[in-house]
This record gives sequence, C-alpha cells and structure tokens, in this order.
Amino acid sequence: MATQLTAATVLGRWSVQPVAVAAALAGLGWYLRAIRQRAAWPRRRTGWFVAGLLLWLAVCCGPATHYDRSVYWVWVSQALALLLIVPLPLMSGQPAELIRLPAFVDRLSSPLLGPALIPLVCVAALFGPVPGWAAEYAPVGWAVQLLLLLIGAVIALPLVATHDTASSIAVGVAVAVGFVELLIDAVPGIVLRLSTHPVTSFFTHRVPLAQAPYWLRDQQIGGGVLWCVAELLDLPFLVLIFRRWVRADAREAAGIDAQLAEAPADETPWFLSDPRLRDRLR
Repeated sequence: MATQLTAATVLGRWSVQPVAVAAALAGLGWYLRAIRQRAAWPRRRTGWFVAGLLLWLAVCCGPATHYDRSVYWVWVSQALALLLIVPLPLMSGQPAELIRLPAFVDRLSSPLLGPALIPLVCVAALFGPVPGWAAEYAPVGWAVQLLLLLIGAVIALPLVATHDTASSIAVGVAVAVGFVELLIDAVPGIVLRLSTHPVTSFFTHRVPLAQAPYWLRDQQIGGGVLWCVAELLDLPFLVLIFRRWVRADAREAAGIDAQLAEAPADETPWFLSDPRLRDRLR
C-alpha cells in the first residue's frame, strides 16, 4: 500500500547531498578567510552570505531531494530556485568584492548577460536529455544543481553589485531587453503546459514513485510552475535593473557636473562635442 503523504512526512524528509554540503563548507571557509583580510566588513553582508548558503542546503538537502528524481514539477521548481532565488542572498554578501580578479568580475557584471542567460539555461535544464540524466544518475543531478547555482550567481551579480561601472545606456538597453524577456520567458512554460507528448527524457529515466502523477499531468504542472514562477521572479529583477539604471544616470550626471565646475570658463568640456551627451544637457 502506498504511503500517504502528509505535510509532516514531506517536511521531515531531509538527506545529505554530498556536493551541496561540500560546496557550502568550502564557500563558507573561503568567505570567512577572505573577510579577515578586510579591515571593516559589514556584518550584514556576512549574514546575507550565510543565509544564502543555508537556503542552498535547504533546496539541495531538503524534502525536494526525495522527489526531484521522480516528479518532474519538483525538478522544475528546484531548478528555478537554484537559478533565480538562492543566488540573490548569496551575492548580496558581495563575494565578488573578495575575488582578486576585478577585470573578470567586471565582465560578468554586464547588465545584458542575465537577460540573455535565463531563457537559454531554462531550456537546457528543463527540456531535452538533461533532466533524464539527472533523474537516472544522482551525481549528474548534483552537478547540474551546482552549475545552476553558479550561473544564477552570474545572473544576480549585476543586480546587487555595489561598484557599478556600466553606462546608463547599457543598463537602459538591459531594461528594454528585460521587458522583452518577460514575454519570452512565458514561452517554455506554455510549451510544457500545452504539449501532449514528452518534451524531456525525464519520464523515461525517472525513479518510480507510487505518489508520482501521470507523466502528462506531471509535465503540465511543471509547465504551470515554470510559467508562473518565472514571470513573477522577472518583476523584482526588472525593479533591480531599473534601480541600477537610475543610479548609473545619476552617477554620469554628477561626473558631468564635476567636470563643468572644474573646467576653465574659456574651455569647452569634451562631452559637449558628443551629440548624445550634449542633447541630454539641454
């Protein structure tokens, strides 16, 4: 007889996912060593980083791990959490400031990178053979989880960066791309929701579970989760990018004001010869 699932039995099912635990311990050890070399490091940042690690462990070692290889919509939910939710508190701890590769970090801070990555990663992780490999071979699933977290960290980096060097034009383009992405992100969820044939090998390789829904119903629920969650999570991302746009514009305006104040009365500042900047000053 199939065991009846209750909230108590589901929430009480925790396990040790070795890759997640090792990554959390390694990340915490590196972070604590790195901040010791800083004269003053805000405790708030450390708190955010630790909260992100705890959330990472909750997603990878919590109740979802008992169903992510058997129920497709659980796999979808877990993947979205690792890609779009867990990286935000982690990167709010500003680990990028502790990395001694500023040029490399600046390249990853492009505001256009996140909007380009999200739909591609969602399609790669939720369609095709990858979900099936993760269901059949647990280590593959562990590696995919870690990869999703790392990609999510790259996506979140521009949203929480404290040292912003991107121009207002680049960030404005990112805002426009974000609005377009808001529409594009709905497509994978709609495809999952409306398809009447399997769009992934997950159902061929999944671990049998008595409580697992029929594959078509499972895929439809997964499509609904992807459709709704991806759209809802796009909104705070757009807000953060818009805030960055406002800050970039204010920073450039302050720089122009400073140069105007320092320039001799008979000298024309360089930016007045640039049509784009000259028109903004009118």
